[in-house]
Amino acid sequence: MGDASFPIRPPPYLTALPRQSKLHLPEVQPTSGFLYRPSPSRRSAKEHRTFHQEHPMLQVRAVETNGNITWEFLDESQRRYYFAELDEPSHDAAPTPDHIPKQRFNDGDIWNAEIVRAVREGRDRVAYIRLISQVRDLSPWESITELPGFWTDPDMLKSVLALFHLKACVLLKGSKGRGKTTFIFMVAEQLGWQHPCKVDMAAIKRATDIAGQNAAKKGSTLFQGSELFHFLKRAEAAHKAGLLDTFPVLLDEIGRVHAKATGALHGLFDDTRMITLTTAEGSITFRIPPNVVMIGTANMGYAGNFEVDEALKDRFIAINMPRIPTEEVAKILIAEAGITQQQALDIARMGEILEDLSRHAISFAPSLRALKVLAQMVALGFNMKQAAFTCLTGWLEGEITDHSSEAGKAWVAITTKASVDPDDEE
Repeated sequence: MGDASFPIRPPPYLTALPRQSKLHLPEVQPTSGFLYRPSPSRRSAKEHRTFHQEHPMLQVRAVETNGNITWEFLDESQRRYYFAELDEPSHDAAPTPDHIPKQRFNDGDIWNAEIVRAVREGRDRVAYIRLISQVRDLSPWESITELPGFWTDPDMLKSVLALFHLKACVLLKGSKGRGKTTFIFMVAEQLGWQHPCKVDMAAIKRATDIAGQNAAKKGSTLFQGSELFHFLKRAEAAHKAGLLDTFPVLLDEIGRVHAKATGALHGLFDDTRMITLTTAEGSITFRIPPNVVMIGTANMGYAGNFEVDEALKDRFIAINMPRIPTEEVAKILIAEAGITQQQALDIARMGEILEDLSRHAISFAPSLRALKVLAQMVALGFNMKQAAFTCLTGWLEGEITDHSSEAGKAWVAITTKASVDPDDEE
């Protein structure tokens, strides 16, 4: 029996990329509807359709060579040897790399992928693939009781996991530096979800911006899909293929989305999970597949935030991120900077004192990020007073010698309630 290549017709919006690595195309097994037989002639359109229907997803493995990632089919059986390429738009198409997942690929990672097309290029045969979802071990939400290396209230964690299981829209709110974004990424990791798609809501000025932008190309204006647009396309493909993957969307600082765009986005978060947007190429319906979880974060009450309207509040379950206990902050600082336990506790108390003052006496309280820098300065040999003055008072009005000013009030509280000697030399 002879063998024959069989080109696979691609979707119109995807084209080729230069060859990267060699891989094997899995053997096509006979099906009840059609029996594949090698033939020197080109295969029919019916055969192409049958191949797509019987093999909606294939698995590929990442291979790292000299710092570069290439791909090979996981299935070793083969009819022909193929080079595997990540499919990207050609120079004649709207330039957008956003359909490739925004995450680090590691040697040995296994992904579900679609074959966009298989073609002959000279003497080589190339299979162009579109990555859909990383193959990961899924964990039942009930089995997760803690997040390794990250403190969280056990009752709050259990409630949030239940809400995620119910596919409810969840909004994590609280002061900056409480780890809202980190919490979401760690939960996704523990559950075996796909890497979250993070959307900077401050950049959304119009409703259309969440799906993409109109871009000029060779005298024409084309719609260029956003990273979220392509992320949802992957989720839709996974859902249609019957994969059990969950695709989390992180709407970071949702309170900073422009007020004019908020109302138009409400449809994404209600039972319809869809909105209609007008683009340069006409109207598009932007849908949220059922395997997508929508999660927002908000630093309530800070400058630059718009008021969250009643309709948006009604669509999200708001969860207050608790303050990290002083002892847990101290553990983080010890691990980060290698300082003593007493030094770490003193710095943690300073952060707690300033956060309490920010509710009524000062306009700003540094977060855990500033406390980490303070700890690192102490580790470098700076005395506690000098490091605290440098890292904690710069954004406060007035001088520390003026006890009626913000800086003065903060400094008095730090030196009287934490172990900072005001008479130390700077």
